[in-house]
Amino acid sequence: MYLVINNIDLYTSYTLLLMPHTYIEFLAYTITLTTSLRIMFNLFRRKTEKADILIDVIIVLLSYLLLFISSVIESMGI
Repeated sequence: MYLVINNIDLYTSYTLLLMPHTYIEFLAYTITLTTSLRIMFNLFRRKTEKADILIDVIIVLLSYLLLFISSVIESMGI
């Protein structure tokens, strides 16, 4: 439905799935979404330890690193 409304042909959308940076970005977005849900759960629990916060920060930094690697791969045209 989105492809029809915004006039994106199917060939373009399928070729995006062949690019290696697409899957790295999907992985990074999934990690970020999971971490944000974990942070929300910890905020509602109100009993967050410093180790949990440190783990969340490390996971978000890992996600940023994956997005950076993906952007380098995309700019190189691999």
